[in-house]
Amino acid sequence: MRDLTRYEEPVRRSLSSDEELEFLHGFEEEVDEEAWDVEAHHLIDCRCRACLEEDPETEELFGGISEKDYLRWAQFSLNMYFKKKGLRGPIIEDGKDTVAFRNAVELFNKKATSRWKNRELDRKTQDALIRENERNSGYLIWLRTQLNKLGYDHLTKAYGVHEKPTAAIKEFQGDYNGQFGLTLVQDGFVGAKTHLAILHANKPLKPKRPVRPPGKPDKTDWDAFLNTKLRQLGEYLDMQRPFDRDTVYYCLLEKFARNGVEDFVAMGVPKLDHYDPPPVSQSLRDLLIHDLKKGYARGKITTFWNRFQIHVDNATTALSAILFRVTGQDIYDRRWKPVVHELKAQSRRINHVYSCAFFRQFIEMM
Repeated sequence: MRDLTRYEEPVRRSLSSDEELEFLHGFEEEVDEEAWDVEAHHLIDCRCRACLEEDPETEELFGGISEKDYLRWAQFSLNMYFKKKGLRGPIIEDGKDTVAFRNAVELFNKKATSRWKNRELDRKTQDALIRENERNSGYLIWLRTQLNKLGYDHLTKAYGVHEKPTAAIKEFQGDYNGQFGLTLVQDGFVGAKTHLAILHANKPLKPKRPVRPPGKPDKTDWDAFLNTKLRQLGEYLDMQRPFDRDTVYYCLLEKFARNGVEDFVAMGVPKLDHYDPPPVSQSLRDLLIHDLKKGYARGKITTFWNRFQIHVDNATTALSAILFRVTGQDIYDRRWKPVVHELKAQSRRINHVYSCAFFRQFIEMM
């Protein structure tokens, strides 16, 4: 079990009426009913989740929470799954191990885990419930809303609306580990204990992070930095590939060493449908500078070499696709004629990267 690996004493805290109303009010405002429709008694009856008016000695523990809390989470998850799939009506979320509940578990195991006539709520069933919850867009919207209320919006904003905010979940689990008598594991999965902790948490444990002031302006001479990296790449290739001087990479390095190099090339693969010429062109130098700014190619020269190869391969793929279009599917499409004329003119200019023999062979076949 991802979220139920350690055993602690049962939780003794219940939500007050004010907390319940505040939770429900915020939930109704921020979550679409069509995306998230939970049985009202599951949200309102929070006091039954953790603080039961029964003898605690009669309560079996599941990973540090009571049996009723754990079963109620399972019943809640099953109801979400059945509603999404339209398999059957809801079961009562009372935390009781009834025949109806076991029938629902058997149906879930059959559909989600491919296990027939299995009525056990075991580790495989629990993991499948967690996975199905994470695939439910309504649950993810509610989860994101609750984490934002608890001050984790700086982490959730990096994820799409229907993506699981894993980083925010892990930080929540680390912050609330030990709170409400729950031992949480930082695994990024919302199991019974993490779900219960989110329901109980009504205010951030830590103050919101201050907004950082804008950074200092970038004064780096990226053109000079790129020239240095290109020179280092040439030295690296001289040592690693001394017998491959006829390759397109050496030709491009020689072009980039000159002043006034024309490095705008076609990029991207033209799709078979809904594509009109001319193709999108980009500067190879600008692409490499973008890599340097992002930090993709600042370290080892081999990393820069990999990025260099990727851009050359993309330019080659684009020329191959254009060749396929103008000699095949669009052979009678006159819109390609000026495009081919311009490509051939570029391949005859000594300062253009298309004058390299490797690129020129594609253009001459057009």
